[in-house]
Amino acid sequence: MATDQRVAQLLEATPLGDHLWLSAGGRSMWPVLLAGDRLRVRRCSAGDLEAGDIAVVRLGDALIAHFVRTTAPLVTCGILGAADPAGVVMGRVDAVRRAGVRVPVPRFSQQVFRRLPDLAEVLRRSEVLRRLVRRLRDR
Repeated sequence: MATDQRVAQLLEATPLGDHLWLSAGGRSMWPVLLAGDRLRVRRCSAGDLEAGDIAVVRLGDALIAHFVRTTAPLVTCGILGAADPAGVVMGRVDAVRRAGVRVPVPRFSQQVFRRLPDLAEVLRRSEVLRRLVRRLRDR
């Protein structure tokens, strides 16, 4: 999620439980999240997250939206499953707006999202599958 320090500070100042819409950037969550998607982020703490959630984490001045792989300790990752450095939890994505259509991200979707990093591990081990995913993503 491309951002600048002011957006991160605004999200940090948002009270727990409130929402803020942010723009997504990057490709690490393709095809679940695309650059240009609008993400509705519910401000929360690390204790409110569960494996499979899409968390927004602050790393320095940047915000990233990645899957929660584990909660104790908190580990987040993109679609290809590489673990992120530890960051500060800012919130959880609970809706995505793409091409004018708002799609909720219900918690029951965690069952699917929880398995994606495992699938990513298979992709990382296969150069052919990794190239295929990159080719599809970069079109």
